[in-house]
Amino acid sequence: MEGCYEHNFTSQMALDNARRTRKQCMVAWLDISNGFGSVPHHHLFGGLGKLDLPDSSISLVRELYDGCTMTICPTDGETTEITIRSGMR
Repeated sequence: MEGCYEHNFTSQMALDNARRTRKQCMVAWLDISNGFGSVPHHHLFGGLGKLDLPDSSISLVRELYDGCTMTICPTDGETTEITIRSGMR
């Protein structure tokens, strides 16, 4: 969230300055689609293994992701548990 506020503030200041000084302002947006949310968990564990971390550290991270589930709560009731296999905590 803090990054969003900072970027919005910077953009607003640039636009306000352009209006005040009657100059042009060019804005470009780069949309990177949920990079961390799409990382499969097995790739995360493989990457940690390549960092030569102790097995105990990798096991600890594995435990954080083991059995992760979610449910969706629409107005007509809750879904059954959905296993989460990707995304960073």
